[in-house]
Amino acid sequence: MTDLAASVRALAHRHPVTATILSRWDEIDLPDVWISGSIIAQARWNEVYRFDPVHGIDDADIIYFDQADLSEAGEVDVSTRLRRLFSDVPIRIDVKN
Repeated sequence: MTDLAASVRALAHRHPVTATILSRWDEIDLPDVWISGSIIAQARWNEVYRFDPVHGIDDADIIYFDQADLSEAGEVDVSTRLRRLFSDVPIRIDVKN
């Protein structure tokens, strides 16, 4: 792992929102699932400028690809489930297939 990759991983694991998401990653239980890098980028700026950790972060984007269910209803069901799973985080969880 490169120094940059290790630095990004460390940032994700110490940020209160991404750390919570990562701690429950197995519970997400979706195929080809990712967290968007935009939350990581803003988390880094917040550290650099000593802002509150969630300053400027409106949501966390969780994206996945489920070929078996491309329906809007399926995406709504997954979104509802993940919003419940992360109901304790101080920002909105946005889920897209």
